[in-house]
Amino acid sequence: MAPSGRSFVLECDVPVDGNLRVRKYRSNVSGISVCLANVEGPLVSGHFCLATEAHDDDGLPHTLEHLVFMGSEKYPYKVGSLADIVLLVFVSCFFYAFFFFRLRAFVEVCKLCQIILPPSPSPPLRRIYSDISILLQGVLDMLANRCLAQGTNAWTDTDHTCYTISTAGSQGFLNLLPIYLDHILYPTLTEASYLTEVHHVNGDGDDAGVVYCEMQARENTRESRSRRALLQSIYPGKCGYKSVTGGMLENLRTSTSHVKVCDYHRQFYRPDNLCLIITGQVEPAKVFQAMDGIERKFQRNDPMPAHVRPWLSPVPEFVASLQKLVLYPSDDESTGIVTLCWRGPMAKELFEMTAIGTLMEYLTDTPISPLQRELVEIAEPFCNKVKWSVQENSVGCVLIKSCNVPFQKLHDVRAKVFDTLERISNGTDVLDMQRMQTVIHRQILETRNHMEEHPHKSVAFHCIGHFLYGDQEEEVSKAYIIFLNEY
Repeated sequence: MAPSGRSFVLECDVPVDGNLRVRKYRSNVSGISVCLANVEGPLVSGHFCLATEAHDDDGLPHTLEHLVFMGSEKYPYKVGSLADIVLLVFVSCFFYAFFFFRLRAFVEVCKLCQIILPPSPSPPLRRIYSDISILLQGVLDMLANRCLAQGTNAWTDTDHTCYTISTAGSQGFLNLLPIYLDHILYPTLTEASYLTEVHHVNGDGDDAGVVYCEMQARENTRESRSRRALLQSIYPGKCGYKSVTGGMLENLRTSTSHVKVCDYHRQFYRPDNLCLIITGQVEPAKVFQAMDGIERKFQRNDPMPAHVRPWLSPVPEFVASLQKLVLYPSDDESTGIVTLCWRGPMAKELFEMTAIGTLMEYLTDTPISPLQRELVEIAEPFCNKVKWSVQENSVGCVLIKSCNVPFQKLHDVRAKVFDTLERISNGTDVLDMQRMQTVIHRQILETRNHMEEHPHKSVAFHCIGHFLYGDQEEEVSKAYIIFLNEY
């Protein structure tokens, strides 16, 4: 069996900015993709990205994100067992009570047993609390702290799930890499963890669970309700872009199940659907050596069915314009929001995506911008702010949002925006090309500044986009180099 380091093949090598280069490797054993960027500095960051697609509101990507941290096949325990905690408390209590002969020790220990730390614990109590904190801490976070990292984190987006870690120095990262991969690819996914993290009914008869409470706090906000209605309209038919990947409360109670989560993991959490993005000063050979155990474990397991890459199915056409009124709970009934949305370019169309962003910035960035001037900077404004965003999907969409619109003008904003855009498109209002130059120049400076101040995030963001929607490596490399040099 060949060492895994020999199984990684260089697919592309792209210069990005100055001395920064991004190299992409792929394993011909497991199919894992590894992107390495030699970002200068002491930090080494890792983004473990998986393409995830859902066609319902069960929240399977989100629930799975939580359950990954609950233990893996090689590290099956998130916390110490109850027996370990009880034994530690008993032994520590006996020792400190015998040594100090103080009743206060017993009082403080009683408080500790209820997981309540006194405002100013005595040194013996601090030691007991520290020991129990280690037992209660997750394996990943505990090891991350020992490797000079600030714990672990993750997020779930509509089209992908990403797990992150950042350490001071490469050695700590290399120590954590195989452990993190074991949690992602081979989690325990126990039913007890599912009940605790996702949904259960507590002793008071209330719905509970970490995921459930998280979604309960945001499901009925005006942003969530309006965004869901908008995506359901702009992406009709069977399309994952309109799904609530975090999970709807009704689905979490009735439809989502432990079996579905396990099936979802088998379908999407597989090595050939995983892209590992590493930014920092770390040698490729050492990365491949750290992944050797995962590569060999994959070879020992049964062969996996053929992988179908997510987000390749065609997106249904948006055939006719429509208008929707969405109600949401609010303490203030005097204002609302109006969001306009259009189908946009594909995520891999770099020039078109950049052009759309530049145009939107020109229309909204300052008080003299056309939309701000017509909607905000008037005697009786239609809103107090105009914002924009672009969804980078296989078929993207462009949004313009008017915030805090007076109730009596909610139905007038659409016509006002369309009239402003029509006058620009037919030449009645001429584009100020000098200001457009200023907008472009500022965007270039902001992009370079973001690359300078946040190089790890900048590189990871573009690598994730390429992993999800990119074409052949040679085509992407050439197109990206031309795009950077010319624009």
